[in-house]
Amino acid sequence: MGDALTSRCVLITGAIGSGKTTISSILVSRLALPYVSPDLYFQYLLSCACCSDDRRYDLARRLCRHRLEFLRDGRRSFVWETVMASDWKWDFLSTCRRTHFLTVIYVSVGLPEVCVERADRRADAGWYRVSSQKVMESHSAMSRRRDRLAQLANQFILIDNSDDLAGDPTEALERVLIHV
Repeated sequence: MGDALTSRCVLITGAIGSGKTTISSILVSRLALPYVSPDLYFQYLLSCACCSDDRRYDLARRLCRHRLEFLRDGRRSFVWETVMASDWKWDFLSTCRRTHFLTVIYVSVGLPEVCVERADRRADAGWYRVSSQKVMESHSAMSRRRDRLAQLANQFILIDNSDDLAGDPTEALERVLIHV
């Protein structure tokens, strides 16, 4: 368990299809911290045939929130990957900021069509499908939220993933790791 000076919350955020999961997977393996992502919970629950997709996603969000609160309240360091689309997430970050050093890694993509293409590729590879409209809305909303995130963070790191770091993200991520 850490204290307010050593506990860290590393938030990796950006629009749907921006490349958060690719970047998160590399950072988590290097930082060796607990990783929380509603997408991973949802992907796991997809194999459950007991309820609808909406119900599974609601369960995934609740599991994610419970895990985040557990880590925050225990003053443990962690990495959280999410799209900042819910009010409770902003409330959580505000309270977390009081007990943790908050690093926000914002994954930016210039054109929303790039995010749509990536989300479609991910769905074709077996992940859940997100409508093009929802991806476009996510891109627009996250662009508007970037300044608010920068003001809230102790440390704000912007990664431009317009050219798809998934090809070879090592150099860009090495620069990020120096600061995290």
